Amino acid sequence: MPVAPPWSARGWDGGGYPRHPTRRWALPPVIVLSAITVAGTAISGLRQHPVHPLDVVGILLLLVTPGALLVVRRRGAVAIAATVAAVGAAAGYVALGYPWGPFFLPLIALVGVLASTGQRWLGRSAAVGALVAVLGAVQVRGEQPGIVLVTVAVAWLAVALTVGEASLGRRERFQEMRAARFAREQTAVAAERLRIAQELHDVLGHSLSAINVQAGVGLHLMDRDPEQARSALASIKASSGQALDEVRAVLGVLRAEGEAPPRAPAEASLTSLGTVLEAARAGGLDVDADLSAIADAAARASGDVGRTVHRLVQEALTNVRRHSSATSARVTLAVEPAGLEVVVHDDGPARVPAASPGFGLLGMGERVEAAGGRLAVGPDPAGGFTVRAWLPLRAAP
Repeated sequence: MPVAPPWSARGWDGGGYPRHPTRRWALPPVIVLSAITVAGTAISGLRQHPVHPLDVVGILLLLVTPGALLVVRRRGAVAIAATVAAVGAAAGYVALGYPWGPFFLPLIALVGVLASTGQRWLGRSAAVGALVAVLGAVQVRGEQPGIVLVTVAVAWLAVALTVGEASLGRRERFQEMRAARFAREQTAVAAERLRIAQELHDVLGHSLSAINVQAGVGLHLMDRDPEQARSALASIKASSGQALDEVRAVLGVLRAEGEAPPRAPAEASLTSLGTVLEAARAGGLDVDADLSAIADAAARASGDVGRTVHRLVQEALTNVRRHSSATSARVTLAVEPAGLEVVVHDDGPARVPAASPGFGLLGMGERVEAAGGRLAVGPDPAGGFTVRAWLPLRAAP
């Protein structure tokens, strides 16, 4: 993974550049660079005659450019002012006749830092300005710049610009990678929230529908047939208990720590379709099921497909009880070479799905599509309403 330059470790702004000047990191290198510049110039000046002796003014001029490195990361007017001061100080140092030495090193570092912090135009301007100003100062000094001096200065400034812009590009790629990773994480979180919402919708919708029907039966028969009312209350107790268990299983996914969370409640599987049918029958719906292939399907289909079939049948039967006057329904499960076909058909009057389907139909469609299957819902030409789904034996990756 790319690593951002050290001077960018204190934070980023919206464009991927340092948010604040990093004095904590920059101060030690600036001190070292200042020492090298002053000491190197003082030592080289011992062998240069005649030159102006290196005094306090000369030392201060040498220290202006290293000091500018501490503030050029602020960008804007502050960076421009610091750059102009650094270039002017270097040219003034040369024009006043002070000894030759490594005074050009801070200017090279300045150009590199400007390029690496995204201030390309200022870095290039500083490189050109420093070269022109120093060469002009040499002529003011009464000397002629040699071809070697010019070539070396141009080469080092070009290297500084190249390295600085390469560092900036690397940091920008690093930021893009981090943004892409964050987007993927957010997408995964949204998908998991949707999955949990679908689980809760299926569990609560199915169970509350059964409880509502049984409560209506109990109220209707309370005076005329206490035993039937008692049976309805017992069914309500069983349905609510099962719903609580399933809700706890779903919410347990959110509380799981230190282990891989379960992808769905353990009850949601092909082998648990019987509990769905019994709950529908307890709610007053006569359900006929052809599940002769369930053992073969459970052995060949993946767990995700099994959960999808479970929720599909559960939601389809819940919709029959909610939205239809049907008294009976038939559930068929057939195993094909490449997948499973699940059909839920009721005998109620034909009904047309709403133009804006509810969360139940949307949830069914999303589950089937996520598993790589196909879903068709609508009135049957022979009467009634049919939910038909085809699912592969293995869910789509």
